Amino acid sequence: MRTVALGIAAIGAAAAISSASCVQPVNGRQCFSDFDCPNLREYCELSLDSCITWVDEDPSCNGGCAPHEYCSRRACWPRFSAIQLTSPDAGAVVGPLISVAYAVTPKDEIAAASAVHTFEVELTARREDGGGISSTLHSSDALTGTSTIIAGGVDASVLLGASIGFTSVVSEPVPVLVDQTR
Repeated sequence: MRTVALGIAAIGAAAAISSASCVQPVNGRQCFSDFDCPNLREYCELSLDSCITWVDEDPSCNGGCAPHEYCSRRACWPRFSAIQLTSPDAGAVVGPLISVAYAVTPKDEIAAASAVHTFEVELTARREDGGGISSTLHSSDALTGTSTIIAGGVDASVLLGASIGFTSVVSEPVPVLVDQTR
Protein backbone atom coordinates (compact mmCIF):
# COMPACT_ATOMS: atom_id res chain seq x y z
CA MET A 1 0.00 0.00 0.00
CA ARG A 2 2.78 2.33 0.97
CA THR A 3 4.68 1.60 -2.30
CA VAL A 4 1.55 2.35 -4.36
CA ALA A 5 1.01 5.67 -2.52
CA LEU A 6 4.65 6.71 -3.07
CA GLY A 7 4.36 5.74 -6.76
CA ILE A 8 1.20 7.83 -7.22
CA ALA A 9 2.83 10.78 -5.44
CA ALA A 10 5.91 10.52 -7.70
CA ILE A 11 3.73 10.44 -10.84
CA GLY A 12 1.77 13.47 -9.62
CA ALA A 13 5.00 15.43 -8.93
CA ALA A 14 6.40 14.54 -12.36
CA ALA A 15 3.17 15.66 -14.04
CA ALA A 16 3.26 18.97 -12.16
CA ILE A 17 6.90 19.58 -13.20
CA SER A 18 6.15 18.56 -16.79
CA SER A 19 3.13 20.84 -17.10
CA ALA A 20 5.03 23.75 -15.52
CA SER A 21 7.91 23.36 -17.98
CA CYS A 22 5.52 23.40 -20.96
CA VAL A 23 4.36 26.95 -20.22
CA GLN A 24 7.77 28.36 -19.28
CA PRO A 25 9.53 30.12 -22.17
CA VAL A 26 13.01 28.83 -22.90
CA ASN A 27 14.66 32.26 -22.78
CA GLY A 28 12.37 33.69 -20.10
CA ARG A 29 10.00 35.40 -22.56
CA GLN A 30 6.77 33.86 -23.77
CA CYS A 31 5.72 34.79 -27.31
CA PHE A 32 3.02 34.28 -29.90
CA SER A 33 4.79 35.95 -32.84
CA ASP A 34 8.23 37.38 -33.72
CA PHE A 35 6.98 40.82 -32.66
CA ASP A 36 6.86 39.59 -29.04
CA CYS A 37 10.64 39.12 -29.11
CA PRO A 38 12.20 42.59 -28.85
CA ASN A 39 15.80 41.55 -29.48
CA LEU A 40 16.78 41.36 -33.17
CA ARG A 41 18.77 38.22 -32.35
CA GLU A 42 15.57 36.39 -31.35
CA TYR A 43 12.66 34.80 -33.09
CA CYS A 44 9.48 33.24 -31.71
CA GLU A 45 9.59 29.45 -31.87
CA LEU A 46 5.86 28.77 -32.08
CA SER A 47 6.17 25.11 -31.09
CA LEU A 48 7.61 26.27 -27.73
CA ASP A 49 5.73 29.59 -27.45
CA SER A 50 9.07 31.11 -26.57
CA CYS A 51 11.69 33.54 -27.83
CA ILE A 52 14.82 31.77 -29.06
CA THR A 53 18.13 33.63 -29.12
CA TRP A 54 20.83 32.59 -31.57
CA VAL A 55 24.54 33.18 -31.85
CA ASP A 56 26.08 34.15 -35.23
CA GLU A 57 23.62 33.47 -38.08
CA ASP A 58 19.91 32.94 -37.35
CA PRO A 59 19.02 29.35 -38.33
CA SER A 60 15.34 30.08 -38.98
CA CYS A 61 15.64 30.75 -42.76
CA ASN A 62 14.85 27.39 -44.27
CA GLY A 63 16.28 27.98 -47.75
CA GLY A 64 19.24 29.99 -46.50
CA CYS A 65 20.15 33.47 -47.68
CA ALA A 66 22.31 34.80 -50.50
CA PRO A 67 25.93 35.66 -49.60
CA HIS A 68 25.13 39.40 -49.51
CA GLU A 69 22.26 38.78 -47.03
CA TYR A 70 21.85 37.49 -43.49
CA CYS A 71 18.94 35.72 -41.81
CA SER A 72 16.92 37.32 -39.01
CA ARG A 73 13.44 36.34 -37.86
CA ARG A 74 12.86 33.91 -40.71
CA ALA A 75 13.66 36.50 -43.41
CA CYS A 76 16.75 37.44 -45.43
CA TRP A 77 17.99 41.02 -44.98
CA PRO A 78 20.71 43.04 -46.77
CA ARG A 79 24.08 42.39 -45.11
CA PHE A 80 25.75 45.60 -46.36
CA SER A 81 24.70 49.25 -46.38
CA ALA A 82 27.60 50.84 -48.26
CA ILE A 83 30.74 50.27 -50.29
CA GLN A 84 33.41 52.87 -50.81
CA LEU A 85 36.61 53.06 -52.77
CA THR A 86 39.54 53.72 -50.43
CA SER A 87 42.28 53.85 -53.08
CA PRO A 88 43.26 55.46 -55.38
CA ASP A 89 42.33 58.95 -54.19
CA ALA A 90 40.19 61.25 -56.30
CA GLY A 91 42.33 63.14 -58.81
CA ALA A 92 45.18 60.59 -58.73
CA VAL A 93 47.16 59.92 -61.90
CA VAL A 94 47.22 56.16 -62.49
CA GLY A 95 48.53 53.74 -65.09
CA PRO A 96 46.37 51.43 -67.23
CA LEU A 97 46.44 48.71 -64.53
CA ILE A 98 44.60 50.37 -61.65
CA SER A 99 44.86 48.80 -58.20
CA VAL A 100 41.54 49.58 -56.53
CA ALA A 101 40.89 49.10 -52.81
CA TYR A 102 37.43 49.11 -51.28
CA ALA A 103 35.69 48.81 -47.92
CA VAL A 104 32.22 47.43 -47.27
CA THR A 105 30.03 48.61 -44.38
CA PRO A 106 27.77 46.08 -42.58
CA LYS A 107 24.14 47.19 -42.33
CA ASP A 108 23.79 46.73 -38.56
CA GLU A 109 25.26 44.96 -35.53
CA ILE A 110 23.76 41.61 -36.51
CA ALA A 111 25.30 41.77 -39.98
CA ALA A 112 28.62 42.85 -38.46
CA ALA A 113 28.62 39.99 -35.94
CA SER A 114 27.62 37.21 -38.32
CA ALA A 115 30.04 35.39 -40.57
CA VAL A 116 30.63 36.99 -43.96
CA HIS A 117 30.15 34.54 -46.80
CA THR A 118 31.86 34.94 -50.16
CA PHE A 119 30.15 37.70 -52.13
CA GLU A 120 30.97 39.52 -55.37
CA VAL A 121 32.20 43.08 -55.79
CA GLU A 122 32.10 44.57 -59.28
CA LEU A 123 34.71 47.24 -59.97
CA THR A 124 34.18 49.53 -62.97
CA ALA A 125 36.16 52.18 -64.85
CA ARG A 126 34.33 54.36 -67.37
CA ARG A 127 35.35 57.48 -69.20
CA GLU A 128 33.74 60.67 -67.97
CA ASP A 129 32.51 61.42 -71.50
CA GLY A 130 30.45 58.21 -71.33
CA GLY A 131 32.65 56.18 -73.65
CA GLY A 132 34.27 52.84 -72.84
CA ILE A 133 33.67 50.75 -69.76
CA SER A 134 35.94 48.21 -68.15
CA SER A 135 34.85 46.03 -65.27
CA THR A 136 36.07 43.14 -63.20
CA LEU A 137 34.42 40.86 -60.65
CA HIS A 138 36.17 40.24 -57.38
CA SER A 139 35.01 37.53 -54.95
CA SER A 140 35.56 38.31 -51.31
CA ASP A 141 34.72 37.03 -47.85
CA ALA A 142 36.16 40.10 -46.07
CA LEU A 143 34.90 43.63 -45.52
CA THR A 144 37.95 45.09 -47.29
CA GLY A 145 39.70 44.07 -50.47
CA THR A 146 41.91 45.03 -53.39
CA SER A 147 41.66 44.12 -57.05
CA THR A 148 43.07 45.34 -60.37
CA ILE A 149 41.00 46.85 -63.14
CA ILE A 150 42.35 47.44 -66.65
CA ALA A 151 41.82 50.81 -68.35
CA GLY A 152 44.00 50.13 -71.40
CA GLY A 153 44.06 52.35 -74.48
CA VAL A 154 42.66 55.36 -72.64
CA ASP A 155 44.50 58.57 -71.79
CA ALA A 156 41.57 60.30 -70.17
CA SER A 157 39.74 61.14 -67.02
CA VAL A 158 38.04 58.00 -65.76
CA LEU A 159 35.40 57.39 -63.08
CA LEU A 160 36.04 54.37 -60.85
CA GLY A 161 33.14 52.69 -59.10
CA ALA A 162 32.24 49.62 -57.09
CA SER A 163 29.03 47.72 -56.41
CA ILE A 164 28.08 44.64 -54.44
CA GLY A 165 26.71 41.98 -56.78
CA PHE A 166 22.92 41.53 -56.96
CA THR A 167 22.24 44.55 -54.69
CA SER A 168 21.66 48.28 -55.08
CA VAL A 169 24.72 49.06 -52.92
CA VAL A 170 26.94 51.26 -55.13
CA SER A 171 29.94 53.45 -54.30
CA GLU A 172 30.33 57.12 -55.08
CA PRO A 173 32.38 57.52 -58.28
CA VAL A 174 36.06 58.40 -57.87
CA PRO A 175 37.59 60.43 -60.74
CA VAL A 176 41.20 59.56 -61.71
CA LEU A 177 43.39 60.39 -64.70
CA VAL A 178 44.72 57.41 -66.66
CA ASP A 179 48.20 57.92 -68.15
CA GLN A 180 49.21 55.05 -70.44
CA THR A 181 52.92 55.86 -69.97
CA ARG A 182 52.86 54.92 -66.29
